[in-house]
Amino acid sequence: MPTLSFEPGPPVIARGQYPSLASKSTVDLYADIPLPGVVIFVHGVNSTGEWFDAAERGLCAGLNERTLRRPEDLRCPVEKTELIPCSYTPELTPNGFRSKDLSGSTFLPTTGHYSPVIRFRWGFRASQKELAAFGGNVFLDEYQSWGGGPFANGCTALPDLWDAGLNDRVFLWYQANALNPTDRPVYACPHRGYFAHAAWRLAALIDHLRQRNEARGHGPDVPVTIVCHSQGNMLSIASAFIGQERFGGKGVADTYVLCNPPYSLKPSNFMENLTQSDQGGRVTGEARREAFRAFLSIVEARGARCQADAAVNKRTANSKPTDESPIGFCRASERANDRINQGRVFLYCNPHDQVISASTVQGIGWRGLDQREIDGLGGPSNFHQRVWADGLAVGQRGLTSYPMWPAGGCKTFWSPPSPQARYSIERDLDDPRASVWGKLGSLLLAPLLIPATTLARMVGLSAINAEPERNRRLPITAPPISDEGVLPKALRMHAGQVLAGPFDEGSESAEDNLATHSAIDDPDDVYNRARGTLGLKAQGDADSEAQLRYEHHARVRMDARASREDTLRDEAEEVRADGHLSERFRQWSDARRAEYLVSGRNQNATDHSTILTNPMHAQAVLAYDIALGYARFTESDWMEFRQMADWRWVGAAETWEPAKEYAAYFKKGQFYKQPLYEHPDYQPNVPATLGIDSRRESAMRPPRPTQPYDSYP
Repeated sequence: MPTLSFEPGPPVIARGQYPSLASKSTVDLYADIPLPGVVIFVHGVNSTGEWFDAAERGLCAGLNERTLRRPEDLRCPVEKTELIPCSYTPELTPNGFRSKDLSGSTFLPTTGHYSPVIRFRWGFRASQKELAAFGGNVFLDEYQSWGGGPFANGCTALPDLWDAGLNDRVFLWYQANALNPTDRPVYACPHRGYFAHAAWRLAALIDHLRQRNEARGHGPDVPVTIVCHSQGNMLSIASAFIGQERFGGKGVADTYVLCNPPYSLKPSNFMENLTQSDQGGRVTGEARREAFRAFLSIVEARGARCQADAAVNKRTANSKPTDESPIGFCRASERANDRINQGRVFLYCNPHDQVISASTVQGIGWRGLDQREIDGLGGPSNFHQRVWADGLAVGQRGLTSYPMWPAGGCKTFWSPPSPQARYSIERDLDDPRASVWGKLGSLLLAPLLIPATTLARMVGLSAINAEPERNRRLPITAPPISDEGVLPKALRMHAGQVLAGPFDEGSESAEDNLATHSAIDDPDDVYNRARGTLGLKAQGDADSEAQLRYEHHARVRMDARASREDTLRDEAEEVRADGHLSERFRQWSDARRAEYLVSGRNQNATDHSTILTNPMHAQAVLAYDIALGYARFTESDWMEFRQMADWRWVGAAETWEPAKEYAAYFKKGQFYKQPLYEHPDYQPNVPATLGIDSRRESAMRPPRPTQPYDSYP
């Protein structure tokens, strides 16, 4: 276990400025109300935490209401009381490149905030071998990194975090992307060790802050809540096993809020088993169930580690009854409202989610758990399910269940209908990643494959998104929040403004992210030209356009690396703010970007991040599912924790012994001078040593070579 080294300076208890008077030897100072705990946000794949700002803003507002920290709730003027969200330094330039002004000391201003939120950032950084093998298959920025790693490399079971990446060969030489109707590329991906690496970092972070709290004289039991989204759920759940086994339980959070998790409890899934054959087949349904049951048990044990009621009341209670209760906010009021959340796991599922409802995924963040599945886990008392659906008041008292199928006898579940897999001979032949022999085979078999996929669509076997069972009903087991609850709304950009609309969004287009007024004063800029010539409907602002450009830069690099044209391959790494590009590359790049905009039109909205991107949801619901107590850290402590939590700035956390080695992964794609796929902590045998059931179904094809980086592409 890493040693703890830091300057022990005491935390500030109270503050004020008063004149020194000989006639008065004492002065009254009002003590600060400490932060109510620690909340760690964990994003998913293909993400830099785009929901972090909104969720932190809403969470702080909701916790101020829950804990009576607003100015109108206080009898005395206290400086450090009301929670104020952090405002981070912008990361992207207007033209979509990474800002060079950011560092481990400048990514967050040191003043102007008072927030319990730590933003955990993670991702994939390509080593030289990984860049050579997979650079033409995955998005990478100018630092050869990508937040959350490739979209296509997500998984649905914990053992996969330590194993090979996606194999895109559906059968014979056919790639999944040739059947892909969406605008998200699907190609072979690198080893998933970066997931396990992030899970280790997360467990180590929690252990470190517990050590720090104990060294500050407040014991190891500072309340920690993890709020994770999408694939962030997988590494967060895995980190609980690591925190239990490798850190003696101190690396386990007290409460987990699982938003849209892809974790699947489906007993079997033919298509997923096919894609997981490199690992020996899909993790069995029984192994998945046992691993999730073990996770719930690990978290439940944290329920006995609450801070003492008297200690919490002494530091945070407020008896001013603004909520019409006789006792205001204290542990007794929290207990009366069933809000002592230590030891609990909350599942936020969204029946409209078109990402984790994919037929190869079918995660519990879409399907939820029905009563039979909950009983199959042993009916755990610490499992609490909230359903986020259009027209359903979340947290409303009296709601007990939700039928997944819409009322009225609908013939299809999805609206708009699910995209259909269809073989595209043009896409197959145009893709430089396909071999010459593969293209020849595609030409020969196209007369058979095209009618076959057409027939599959006609009989309902080609839908990208699965449908739930007709009688599927989800119990709502989380504690009620209010009599009326809150109707969820999705936020969308319209004419540069953020508007609330139906929670089930319908369709969306890439062009929606273009700013209504460009921040780039260049008439030759491809996006400026596109605004006027392609009839694009720009709805965004400067930030959303910068994010779109950032993603398009990565996609251009990927396509250039995969190209069979030497000029394009050689200049792929010149796609950066100070890069030198030939006229040939510029013309090709502009054409590709225009294609990305057009092909991204009228796609089904993913409805995958709608829970956390609306601050009202965090304010009205999430704030009441957080474990509360008190956290007495210094401002320098919080800065260090936030540095540790960000894979880019972990090297700045100098008092943490392994910081230098963790920083090396972002800089070089290595950990202790090894690529992750060679490091002993990230091998397929590790999950079993952590207590993760790793049984698999039988493989359906021979595994990929044991040294994929020497044999791909």
